[in-house]
Amino acid sequence: METRWYLFPGQRLDNTRIEDRGHALHVTKNAWGKITAHLDRKRLIQEAIEKEQAHKRALKEGSEAMTKDWDNSVENIRKRKEEERQARLLKDEEDKMQRFLEMRGEQEAIRQKFIDDTTKSIYISKGFPKVLTSALISSEVMYEREKQIEMQKHLNDHEVEVEAKFAQKVKEAAEQEKAENLEKEKKTREKNIEFKKLYMKEMLEHKALNKKIREDKIAKEREDAVNAAEEFEKIKKIEFEEDREKKALVKKDFLEFRERLAREKKLAEMEDKEQDLVIDIYSKAKHKIQCLRKKKEREMHEAMLARLEIASKKLVSDAKEKAENEERILRKAVAEKDQEEIAKLEAKEAQRQQLIKDRHEDRRRFLQREENLRFEEEEKKKWAMVNRFKNTEVIAKYEQDKKEKAWKEIVEYRKELFEQMAEKEEEKRKVEKEKIAYEENDVAKINDEDRRFFAYAEECLEYARNRRRDTSFVERVIREYKQFNKLPMPIVKICKDINSNDKSQNK
Repeated sequence: METRWYLFPGQRLDNTRIEDRGHALHVTKNAWGKITAHLDRKRLIQEAIEKEQAHKRALKEGSEAMTKDWDNSVENIRKRKEEERQARLLKDEEDKMQRFLEMRGEQEAIRQKFIDDTTKSIYISKGFPKVLTSALISSEVMYEREKQIEMQKHLNDHEVEVEAKFAQKVKEAAEQEKAENLEKEKKTREKNIEFKKLYMKEMLEHKALNKKIREDKIAKEREDAVNAAEEFEKIKKIEFEEDREKKALVKKDFLEFRERLAREKKLAEMEDKEQDLVIDIYSKAKHKIQCLRKKKEREMHEAMLARLEIASKKLVSDAKEKAENEERILRKAVAEKDQEEIAKLEAKEAQRQQLIKDRHEDRRRFLQREENLRFEEEEKKKWAMVNRFKNTEVIAKYEQDKKEKAWKEIVEYRKELFEQMAEKEEEKRKVEKEKIAYEENDVAKINDEDRRFFAYAEECLEYARNRRRDTSFVERVIREYKQFNKLPMPIVKICKDINSNDKSQNK
């Protein structure tokens, strides 16, 4: 395979550029076949694929033509499921749309209701509708007030009943307490008698005990005085022993001192003399001190004996005086107690006698009053009998006149009734004519605002009647509204429940 350049006719190498020359490829047939096969490989592959697809399509079409009437074929099952799915989706969409429409309708109804309620709230918060609402509230308030009055009356009755029961209980309790007090007084009197006996017994025992204690105390004081003398003797003996020991000790010291002086005599004669002088002075001073001490001890002993004697005498006299005072106080207390008991008994006896006397006096007055009443009753019976015989004829005549007068009144009253019935029939016919005329004029005179007001008034009246409330407040507001707007009074079609009141007022 090679490439060559060619010149076209009229071209030369010297006057032709290379890009203007012809360029050709020279290949063999086999090489060209390989090149074309290589270049056509994609087309051949595509043709093979298309051929295979055509074969498969033919097989598929044949299979579909054969199985198109089969119910259990895969294609038909898939197709049926797809149709069911599409139908289900369509139904879901329709249900969603239906729910949406229903919800929108409900929302619209809620919205409209809210608008109506708000409009009504605004409407009834101004002008005559507000007054109408206030009238309805007033009827509720009056009803509640009546119920409160009934409740208060019930509470008052209950309180009176409770007070009566309480008074009865108090009375019974007082009677019971009186009986208990009498029983208690009786027991107290018996107990006081027993206590008096016991008190006298204890008083005697106490007196004997005090006497014994006083005697024991005197004996003990005497024994204490004797013991004090013995103690003094012991003290004196101990002091004597101490003095003797001191003397022996001094003597022993003196002997030792003399021996020491004898040993030291040769050392200092002058010192011996001074020592003798000191010993002499010491002995005299000691003797003098001992004499003074013994004298002081004798004086102290005599003073102590004198004090003991005086104390013993004073204790005996004080004990005797104390016993006499206690006995005198005891006798005085017993006498006062007896006097109090006697005074109480005398007061009770006087009170009992006074009660008996008052009881007899009350009985006498009661019998006298009963006697007077019987006498007056007998006198009245006598006078009644006399008057009855005298008045029989007068009463008979009076009864006859009364019957005749009553019959005349009945006849006249019946005549008046017939006349009134005729007048009422005539008046009723006139009212019917006026009613028809009013009804013909009502439609022209009443506008939408009036209808709205009367509709709300009808609602208030219905509410009040259902709850058994007084409707006079609402009816008064309706009349004021009609008077203010110059409407005909008997509005039959719009507010029929107050026609009777309006008719009576128009008359």
